[in-house]
Amino acid sequence: MMSIFVTQHPENLVDGDENAILIYYFFSHQDEKRSTAVAVLRSLVYQLITARPRLIAHALPYFDIASRAEQAISSLEILWTILRKMLNEPELGTVFCVLDGLDECAEPGLRTLVMRFVELFTDKEPSAASINLRLVAVSRHLAGLQKCTRINLDHEHQENVVSDIQRFVVAQVENLPTTEGFNHMFRAHVRDTLLTRAEGTFLWAGFVMRELSKMSTSIEVYETLDELPPDLAAMYGRMLLQIPSRHRSMASKILRWGFQDFTLGRNSHTTTDLDGAGRGSRHSSLFAVD
Repeated sequence: MMSIFVTQHPENLVDGDENAILIYYFFSHQDEKRSTAVAVLRSLVYQLITARPRLIAHALPYFDIASRAEQAISSLEILWTILRKMLNEPELGTVFCVLDGLDECAEPGLRTLVMRFVELFTDKEPSAASINLRLVAVSRHLAGLQKCTRINLDHEHQENVVSDIQRFVVAQVENLPTTEGFNHMFRAHVRDTLLTRAEGTFLWAGFVMRELSKMSTSIEVYETLDELPPDLAAMYGRMLLQIPSRHRSMASKILRWGFQDFTLGRNSHTTTDLDGAGRGSRHSSLFAVD
């Protein structure tokens, strides 16, 4: 949820700006293939080629023969070299990069990947790559990332999260309709109920406030509060059950496709899906993740 929110701001900046690119990767500890440094670099390279097809020129020298191509596509060092060359393009523009769950990247690749990014931003002479790249890593503490923008998810910051949720709920409750029955005592009850049941979860609080904003009377708000599921899993179930039965099969297919395409960092495509990179270049499919 945090990473989705983080990507929204650069998406707004990139939208309509031909000199800006947004790329991102969502690590998943549940899939070993998608939690490696090689996987993230392949995905970032692919996304850059998709956005700027001419950048494939930096990759082609490593894929002139089959044996070299096989080595390059599985080599962290070669993929990093390709990415670095792409980022060094003087006319590339600004590249916003969001890495979610970086701490879930498998070792030993994680250590090397962090070191490469740190080197990129700490060189005595700033390179075009360090100027072009705006990196955000959503991660628990990792040594060496101090130079990078980082959203800290460590448990010792839970008090700050709870405080932020409290501010969010208070502000949202104040925005509820001002019709009869929505007095100070009523708003205090709604606020206290939400803060008690949210249990430090922004997403649950956001879903509930969206439901309450549709209500027009205090009775409807009370009834909705009583009926709302106690956790996110039940909340998702409620949302799915609200889909008309005739649309559920299609909704299921869309959700499965969206989960693979988005939460895994745009790298769950088949080779056929990736053939469009480079505007039809036969080399673009080399970066597909099996």
